[in-house]
Amino acid sequence: MTSMSIADSERTDAPVAYPPAPEGRVLYVIGDIHGRRDLLERVFKAIDRDKARTRDFDQNQVWPQNEAGSAPAPFMHTRRDRSTGPEGESAPRAEAGSPLTSSFIGPDLTVNGLIEAKGDVLIDGHVCGDVCAGRIVVGKGASIEGSLVARDVVISGSIKGIVRSDSLTLGQTSCVKADVIHNSLVIEQGCQFEGRSRRLDHRHRASDYDGLPPSPAALEIYLGDYIDRGEDSRGVVDALIERAKHVEAVFLRGNHEQFLLDFLAGTLDLSMWKQVGATATFQSYGVQAGQLSFLASQATQRQALGEALTERHARFYASTVPYFVATPYLFVHAGLRPGIPLDQQHPADLMGIRRQFLEYQGDLGHIVVHGHTPVAHPEFKHNRINLDTEAYSTGRLTCLKIGIDGPELLEA
Repeated sequence: MTSMSIADSERTDAPVAYPPAPEGRVLYVIGDIHGRRDLLERVFKAIDRDKARTRDFDQNQVWPQNEAGSAPAPFMHTRRDRSTGPEGESAPRAEAGSPLTSSFIGPDLTVNGLIEAKGDVLIDGHVCGDVCAGRIVVGKGASIEGSLVARDVVISGSIKGIVRSDSLTLGQTSCVKADVIHNSLVIEQGCQFEGRSRRLDHRHRASDYDGLPPSPAALEIYLGDYIDRGEDSRGVVDALIERAKHVEAVFLRGNHEQFLLDFLAGTLDLSMWKQVGATATFQSYGVQAGQLSFLASQATQRQALGEALTERHARFYASTVPYFVATPYLFVHAGLRPGIPLDQQHPADLMGIRRQFLEYQGDLGHIVVHGHTPVAHPEFKHNRINLDTEAYSTGRLTCLKIGIDGPELLEA
């Protein structure tokens, strides 16, 4: 997975520059996946590495020196000046012999926002937001509303949210109303625990994320067509649902998701859907070959797929959206019909239009970022960007990053 600028990409007639993402955000836009979970996992890792590089750059800035002028004082890093403490106030100094990289939130301090540190974070106060560090210790009197991400987490206070850690200890005085994700877990007698506990897949340890959660300014946008053609449609949806627990994400609806929903609703004949890859989706959900035979009735096939879908998969498909706007960009699966206001666009066009949209050279009201129509290389026009590189057959799943310098590619 390598990063390259638009200028280095092949077969493009991109303009000299595109505008940045709005409001200082970083947008990661992923093209059509079509059942290729293996490629999706590679893109996840590329995005996480890119986020980590951004955080490392932020944290490697010059920090205030201590009185001796020889080393940085212990610090607490919050984003966008959201601490409720006095402006510019630094964290209390660590006691003698403690690591210089420790950060301390005292019992009288309340913090609203993201806290990041590479070493230890000791919390005796109150935090409304996410905390990420190498190690997090939550004291008896502390309260957290948000996420904790670290290699090692020890909780003696209260938390509402999510905890992700390689090693997690819930102390006897802790009150945990959270989902916990871990490789090892210790629950001491007396702990009050309400939530779900899940062991991490060892391929994706908490330490793979460098002990840090994604920046709150980062948004992942998936352009649709998660299913069909590739062999692991179910696995792709599983991965996206899990991903959405830890990042801010938008899932657009592609025409293939609409095919599934229409078939389940009884408004689409399976023979039509099979022509564009439905069989692979049925098989990924464990539907038997005999149930896919032309001898089986539509009702039998519909029932088989409906029973194979889990409730959370059904919710995922139903909750996909037709488009997303982050001015000056519009994100949509296929495109839009020129000259029609966005709120009057027909859903069939948003998920399936081609020629009338692709051949249009005028102003579309936004720079439209889309998929749906396969291209050999990401295609950059003055009014649109196409990211469908036919991942299921080419092995290339394309991700576009849009930041303060405009778009660049993170490409598998």
